[in-house]
Amino acid sequence: MTINQAWTTMEEFAKNFEKIISFELRAFFGKNKLQKFWRLSRTSYVMYNLLKLYEKGTRKEHVICDIGCGPGIAASFFARRGFNIIGIDVVEKMVQFGNKYFKKYGLEGRFVTADITKNEPVFDSIRCNVIICIDAIEHFADPIKSIQNFKKILGTSGKVFLTTPNFGNPLFTLIERTWDVVGKTPGWGHLHVTRLGLTKYKQLFEHEGFKIESGGTFLFVTPFISIFSTRLARFFSKLEQYFLKKVPVGLMLYIVASFNEGE
Repeated sequence: MTINQAWTTMEEFAKNFEKIISFELRAFFGKNKLQKFWRLSRTSYVMYNLLKLYEKGTRKEHVICDIGCGPGIAASFFARRGFNIIGIDVVEKMVQFGNKYFKKYGLEGRFVTADITKNEPVFDSIRCNVIICIDAIEHFADPIKSIQNFKKILGTSGKVFLTTPNFGNPLFTLIERTWDVVGKTPGWGHLHVTRLGLTKYKQLFEHEGFKIESGGTFLFVTPFISIFSTRLARFFSKLEQYFLKKVPVGLMLYIVASFNEGE
């Protein structure tokens, strides 16, 4: 990807910010069962791990950076559970919406405009215990520089919880294109500029000195079951995950990576 192509992508984000915000709100809180199950499942995966990591009374002591936070909808779920949130996004209008959204609902947190793929001065002053990057790295034109900045923000140690489409499975690309055609998404296929699979992401993190604690795929059949019944989809999710541990063909992938400067 060239610099000019990356700049076009940022312009596309800025130009479509109202559509993206509308999509995010509809996906989390709308009536479409598939969209809601798809979006909440990814956020819930990260949330489940963080709730195990930090007890309720200690959560405000730990700073969680949401990289590529968009309008802050996903970040709000973590703020409601007591986490100290810093949202980072390259699109100023998204950041403005996030700050207003948190203020409207009395949530603690702040949002910063910065490009995770660049040497931004603000990264020298932000420190956190955990980075969450939920369905965002596929929008970053330079994933290597992004991971290097993850390390800078974490300081001497910390963890990254990442989810992103599994472009190692061609079925996701087919679904992505279909979903764009029927008008359910604001042109995600065009804005997904980094299209990697699980093995490549693991290699990128390990090359930058991270240790992969876990990695795999999730969501395959259950999103389509959710069209008929969310409860039934949840019932089958454990069975599906058992299968995906054996055969990592899920439509989404996850990575938990830890960094310790002393190791």
